[in-house]
Amino acid sequence: GRWFAVVLFDSSGEIRATAFEQQVDDFYDKLQVGKLYTISKARINMANKKFSTVKNDYELIFGRETIITEVLNKDPHVFIPFNFVQIADLFEYEKDDIIDLIGIVIDVSDIQEITTRTTRKNVNKRSIIIGDQSKYQVALTLWSLQAEKFDSSIANHIIACKNVRVGDFNGRSLTAIFDSTIIIDPNIQETKELRDWYNSDGMYSKFTSLNISSSRVQYVDDIKTLEQVKYERLGQSSNFDYFSILVTVLNVKKGTISYPACPTCSKKVIEDNSEWRCVKCMQSYPEPEYKYIITANVADSTDSVMLKLFNEPAVSIMKREAKELVRLEHEDEDLYDACFEEARFKSYIIKCRAKSETYTERSTKVERSTIRYYAMSVIPIDHVGRIKKLYQLITEMEDSFLS
Repeated sequence: GRWFAVVLFDSSGEIRATAFEQQVDDFYDKLQVGKLYTISKARINMANKKFSTVKNDYELIFGRETIITEVLNKDPHVFIPFNFVQIADLFEYEKDDIIDLIGIVIDVSDIQEITTRTTRKNVNKRSIIIGDQSKYQVALTLWSLQAEKFDSSIANHIIACKNVRVGDFNGRSLTAIFDSTIIIDPNIQETKELRDWYNSDGMYSKFTSLNISSSRVQYVDDIKTLEQVKYERLGQSSNFDYFSILVTVLNVKKGTISYPACPTCSKKVIEDNSEWRCVKCMQSYPEPEYKYIITANVADSTDSVMLKLFNEPAVSIMKREAKELVRLEHEDEDLYDACFEEARFKSYIIKCRAKSETYTERSTKVERSTIRYYAMSVIPIDHVGRIKKLYQLITEMEDSFLS
């Protein structure tokens, strides 16, 4: 017999649908990856998990009464529920786990034809190297039609991957499977954030591979005390070190807390005759987008450090967009000051990166080096989850001691 299957997404999740015989003729050519449809009068069955990695206990069967209509003039990407994982966090996932990932395409290999061990058939294979804001890169393997479709023209584009499989080749790798969806430059907020970062910083960065000897990656999600961070000399090398800390915000420095940014590339813009001009884009705008650049003093029970926070992490601390704080600075000084008071003495888990940087002392003109700490993300504390984690660690230590 004949059959085919599709994976469908909406804002609530995903489901697999299958068509047989006559419905193959009715719907196979009609359904296209990346397009939007309304579907009615399909049958609902329990999902057979042996044949699907889709995260749903049910599946749809297309029958003679099923009606499928394409929806035009709507962006289908907003209906796909992504749960993106950072590349630096891939060691947190086991082999064969299914994840979502978004990154910039750094390199695309030539297509290869290989013979599979199980079926002895020839299939096409291509490898794509993807990087993200963590400055790590990972290889994504594409097969068959996807290997043919995504060629070298996607280099330097943003690629969003839904339902790709984690592998342990060379430490960590990714593979596109039947249920995977690959989208180039999706119209979502994460694409804009990644493009802004890449244009301003990422294109000049060196990406590190996720190999098994990359010990920095292996402890990337461990929560360290600030005393540990300094004792382990994190940030004292020429490359960024990544780690997580659980700290309390003691104070946020006032003064220059934001800059007027280009809405397109996020570079600083210059006011010019009631307009704002971007030198990089050679465009003028009636008003800029304000982006945070704040410095906070954070501490745990062992030490304290000065931490630099850019836009998204800073919003998590200040609870307001930068443009609102800029307005309050000019219109309501008391409320402006209150925003900084509200930010104090709140605790978070903060993913950081640290690196040794040189600067010239103004008074002596002597070149010195210091470690700069940057926040990558600010996460509210899940106290129940944290207690369970600590209990697990204590139990493992006890078992190790008794053995």
